Amino acid sequence: MSRSAPRLRWCRIVPFLLMLPQSAAGQRTELYRFVLGVDVPEPAVFPALDVAPAVRLGSAPKPVAAAIVFTHTAGETARAAALDFAPYWLAGGGARNLASYRSRSVAGRLMRVLTKTVLSVGAMHSSNDASAMIVAVGARSTLHDPHDPVLNSMLPEEAATAEDRELGRILARARDAMRARSWDPQVSVGWAVAARAAGGRISGDSMGAARHTAWLAAQLTAGRKFDLMGFAQVQDASGDERFFLGGLGLRRKSDSNDLQAGLAWDGRARALHPALLLDARLGSRIGALLWIETRSDPSVAERLLRIGVLARWFAASDPVEPVAGSSLPR
Repeated sequence: MSRSAPRLRWCRIVPFLLMLPQSAAGQRTELYRFVLGVDVPEPAVFPALDVAPAVRLGSAPKPVAAAIVFTHTAGETARAAALDFAPYWLAGGGARNLASYRSRSVAGRLMRVLTKTVLSVGAMHSSNDASAMIVAVGARSTLHDPHDPVLNSMLPEEAATAEDRELGRILARARDAMRARSWDPQVSVGWAVAARAAGGRISGDSMGAARHTAWLAAQLTAGRKFDLMGFAQVQDASGDERFFLGGLGLRRKSDSNDLQAGLAWDGRARALHPALLLDARLGSRIGALLWIETRSDPSVAERLLRIGVLARWFAASDPVEPVAGSSLPR
């Protein structure tokens, strides 16, 4: 009897484990199946190319994103494009053991940072210098992400047993729940280096001096409708003309269009600059930014008005359409 009892227990346990969702049984799950299409940050190279909005988001980047941007300032028009991608996603598709991913150990935390690290490449062309192009490479990592639905909700378990027609509603509920998590900040860091390529050629003898940019951004949910944001940035971090940029913002959230107001401090000109921004989600993986702000130019005394338009595609899983019972305002 003593030898048969363990066998009897395993006969009962194994069928039970097979009935559980794969993630609950300790199997690998595709993390990037649960990427939510909200709070999409700007490409990591755009701050170095000086075509980013005034106030940075602290949210996690998407595993793949592409963007084009146009800015116009006092007769000068700049056009830039960028591609962001997560090396972890390219290397293994984002498959992880769910228990390991949710671990609070140092190794678990570092692996979550790795899954939310993107590399970025981009280039900019300015109407003031038709013979040159500025190229940039950079990286962005999210150090703390309380809005991660894989970490802080039962989304993988629910999705594993849901029918296809129910998945959209489950993802939408997770999106609303994560955006409503209050007083736990999202924190991201970024770095990029940009250099002028004379004649549009990327070679050693045609490249100008490199300009490094580094920043820290935080985003704090202050309720279901509002986020507080702040960032600190060092421009030309390794050069003699190093200066500080910083800013604070308030974002009013809804299902697909967010409004943002902010103030940015330019340490070089010692001036505050206001900014207004609309962040619109136009489709399941398509979004746009439209913003207006003032800025300083060292060559002139007065403030200049700047208008920016950014269009982007990004990897995301949740639907755009609101669902019944959504916790966010329409």
